[in-house]
Amino acid sequence: MGSGDEHAGMDMPKEKKDKKYSVSAEFKAQLSEVLSSYLALKDALVADDETTAKKEAKSMKQAIKSTDMSLVKGDAHMAWMGDMNALNSGLDEMIAGTDLEKTRMAFSGVSNTMAEVINRFGLSQPGGIYLDYCPMADAYWLSSDKEIKNPYYGSSMPKCGEVKKKY
Repeated sequence: MGSGDEHAGMDMPKEKKDKKYSVSAEFKAQLSEVLSSYLALKDALVADDETTAKKEAKSMKQAIKSTDMSLVKGDAHMAWMGDMNALNSGLDEMIAGTDLEKTRMAFSGVSNTMAEVINRFGLSQPGGIYLDYCPMADAYWLSSDKEIKNPYYGSSMPKCGEVKKKY
């Protein structure tokens, strides 16, 4: 990941002062599909598999597109629109990345936004979701597994990182 300067000053994913939103079980189920796509994308990066990572980024974009915006109203609707735009922008960067390092750098922004989505909409899954941090990349990611499997360095430093939070 280079010197780490690309991420210098990056803060923990914001748990914004925004209120937490109560959303329908149907919308949460759709967000769970987005999370599942995210986790598959993370796993591809852990495995150093750029081709699969780009395929999973496209799958995540499709899962986002499949969310029913009419299920969220008012402030929650506006919050999801912002999250959706940020996620799509980061995923587009990943898909356009010319090498695995650039794809991984773009993954950091996607991870930060997904952490906000989980916090904001109360998304969970059996066993929990872990917010992990890699000090070498100065970047966060989400995992369904407590064991550290670093998507920023893959096989070169698979255990680099620590659990910062469990949702």
